[in-house]
Amino acid sequence: MIALIAAPNYDAINAIVLGCQMVANLVVRNVDEEVAAALKRLATAHERSMEAEHRAILRAALATPKRRAFVDVLASMPDVGDDADFERSRG
Repeated sequence: MIALIAAPNYDAINAIVLGCQMVANLVVRNVDEEVAAALKRLATAHERSMEAEHRAILRAALATPKRRAFVDVLASMPDVGDDADFERSRG
């Protein structure tokens, strides 16, 4: 059974009951005109709103790259020669 609470102050409870993800609202003040204009140009180029562009920039900036296993890093190294190619000459 799913219960919905109709009062506006219970958004968090509704999200928990429904299994929804909470969404935060951010307000950015005192943005330079040049920055706002650049954001608008990017948004236009990507055919989305400035708000959607802002979300995409934040998501990309804060994304954590997936760590690769050490064995995968070793396997990705190019084969650059034989061991004899790297021996020190003594003399």
